[in-house]
Amino acid sequence: MNPMIHFRTRNVVMKYLEIFFTKVIIALKENKEYKANLWNALITNVVSFLVILLFFSALSPLLGEILGWSFRDYILYISMLLLLGKVHMVFTLKFLQRVLLNGDFNTILLKPVNSFFYFSTQFKGVVLVTFSIFLLINLFLIFFYYNFSFIFLFYFLFSIIYVPLFFSFFISTAFFMKENSMFVNIPRQLNNRIKEFTPRSFENYSFEFLLYILPSGASAFILIEILRGNFIYLNIILKVVFPSFLLIVLGIYVMWKIGLKKYEACG
Repeated sequence: MNPMIHFRTRNVVMKYLEIFFTKVIIALKENKEYKANLWNALITNVVSFLVILLFFSALSPLLGEILGWSFRDYILYISMLLLLGKVHMVFTLKFLQRVLLNGDFNTILLKPVNSFFYFSTQFKGVVLVTFSIFLLINLFLIFFYYNFSFIFLFYFLFSIIYVPLFFSFFISTAFFMKENSMFVNIPRQLNNRIKEFTPRSFENYSFEFLLYILPSGASAFILIEILRGNFIYLNIILKVVFPSFLLIVLGIYVMWKIGLKKYEACG
């Protein structure tokens, strides 16, 4: 049988899993060729982790009174933020605007797989390594110092899906804007600022609910609260986070459906 025909007729789930893990293997092999990039990323992430940790340690007396968190909670919060940041880097669409304009998107459309899936998994081995490190840090802290729950597991997996889709929604506007950099940077900058303050810091403000739409900080904050046995934020998840997630998924689907029809091959 022709290999291409065999590929197209295979089980859809197995086909996409095979593509994904093949990309993982290829990405990890890049680390052997570009060792300097790997070490630079490791050092940069360690420094970033320590800087944020020092920031929280300086404010821990004040924040401890507001949140009731221990310093160990802060450590997990920071590592969770960095982990979700790596998820964003692994799965989020990258340079969509550029490939649409220079014609590189043409080659993606020729692939016998969903173009959104193929384009959203263009990651590098350095990102996978740093993601794995922060994942291990989180797992160590969670299983040795906290009471694990299936509610936590569900929301953790949900957050891993929500984070990249959140940014993909804004990046997908490239189908309709020749220059959407500002539109993409606004949610990215807002989300980055959440790394410096937890949503609890703004609980007396009318715009507090908007913070829970921004995935990294809000997700990490809610996950820590769940691990501490505080489930009061489940109401916010149901009323704010889940509806936002559904709207984002719908928006991505519509933009790609219409965008692919409007796209004119070039290059």
